Amino acid sequence: MNTADPALAKTMTPSIDKQHTPMFGWRRLIVGAAGALLLAATACSGAPTGWAAATAAGGKVFVVTQGQKLLALDPQARSRGAAFPAAGEWQYPPEADRHLGASYTPPTLAGDVLYAVTYKEGNSNQGKLRALSATSGVLLWEFTAADLVSQPTVRDGLVYVGSSDAQAYALDAATGQVRWKFKTGHKVWATVALDDSRSAYVASLDHKLYALNAADGAVQWTFPTGG
Repeated sequence: MNTADPALAKTMTPSIDKQHTPMFGWRRLIVGAAGALLLAATACSGAPTGWAAATAAGGKVFVVTQGQKLLALDPQARSRGAAFPAAGEWQYPPEADRHLGASYTPPTLAGDVLYAVTYKEGNSNQGKLRALSATSGVLLWEFTAADLVSQPTVRDGLVYVGSSDAQAYALDAATGQVRWKFKTGHKVWATVALDDSRSAYVASLDHKLYALNAADGAVQWTFPTGG
């Protein structure tokens, strides 16, 4: 059984999972830009500690707390005021004295696997994308890259994520191995968006939008976004 961390976040901002793909459209682009500005301001003002970000899916709420723990909560148990962890609940890391790095991004649930990113861990400039069992919280694999901000997107056995090393990555959802990566001219903090034509859209801080083949990362077209 997991041991509950004494410092749990007091607030959550739920994000409903829908086919494992965050919303694509102008509202997503506007929200993403505002989030990037807020993150930049936070980072410049001191060491970032992250903020609570949650996803509600599969009958649970998954939240990354400001205490740098990933929690799986049962809404019914929380409504009863049951002690944490109740049956089916967990936290990662399970040890009270271990913590994730700062996180600004809600996790993504695909099937029984939860994908969660951290911005950076310890004193490094490296973040991690972790895949965990949504049922038990057991770590399945992890991937390390520079300062991760974008929410993972999952489709057809691939996990897409942007990184501060200016790359967009497509990882094998089962193993975490890199299937392809694409280099832009600046950091990729936006969520990689997918459409029904099997294209992946990568918005970079180099002020360009890249349309890529979702299967192999080949460039289909680019568009200047200005700024």
